[in-house]
Amino acid sequence: DPDQASGMNLCTAGLLLGSLIVAGASQLQTLKSSLSDDARRWCGSDKELDAWLSHTGGDLERSRDLIEDKAIFRKKLGKVTMRDCARAFSTDGYTVCLEGLRDKDGLPLVFSKGLPRGNKQQIMRQTVYLQERILADSPRRRLRAVTIIDCTASSFRMVDRALIEGGVDVIAKYYPWSNNGITIFVGAPPPIRAMFRLARPAFPKE
Repeated sequence: DPDQASGMNLCTAGLLLGSLIVAGASQLQTLKSSLSDDARRWCGSDKELDAWLSHTGGDLERSRDLIEDKAIFRKKLGKVTMRDCARAFSTDGYTVCLEGLRDKDGLPLVFSKGLPRGNKQQIMRQTVYLQERILADSPRRRLRAVTIIDCTASSFRMVDRALIEGGVDVIAKYYPWSNNGITIFVGAPPPIRAMFRLARPAFPKE
C-alpha cells in the first residue's frame, strides 16, 4: 500500500531526526562539562559550543582544546567594549555589526568603511568586539555574517601586518566559522582588484 509505505517512511525520518537531536544535545553537554571555569565564562554559550563542534566535525577533544586555547586568549585580552574600540575608530576607517538588521536569509549585516585603522593590538580588540557581536546576533548553527566593504574610503588599503595579525589571524584561529560568511566589495576600481589578487595569499583558504 503506497500510503502505508509513505507513512512508515515519515515515521522513520522522524525517529532519525529525533535521534540526531538527542545525540547533538548529549554531545554538547559532554563538551560543556569537560571545560574549565574560564572556558565556560569566555566561550561557554551553547551557540558557540555548537559552532566549535561543527568546525571540528564533532571531535570533542579537539573542540575542547580549541575552546580552552581561545579562553586563554580572551582572558588575557580582557573585556572589550564599543567605547574601548571607538578610540581607534576614524571617520573613514571602522567596521560595525548593524545589530538587528539582517539579509533575506536571516544573517546579520556588517558594514566596513574601508578597513579598520590602528596597530595590531587596537585592531585585535576591534576584531574581537565585532566577532562577539556577530556571534550574539547570528542564528544558532549559522554563525556568519554578510559584510559590506566600502572600497572608496581612503582607509581601504593593501592588507598590512597589523590587519593580518590583529584581524585575519584572530578570526582564523578563534572565530573560524566567520570565514564562511559573505563579503561584498562596493566601489572596487581595477587597481583595487589587482590588490586583491596580491593579498589573497594572506587570507585563509576557506
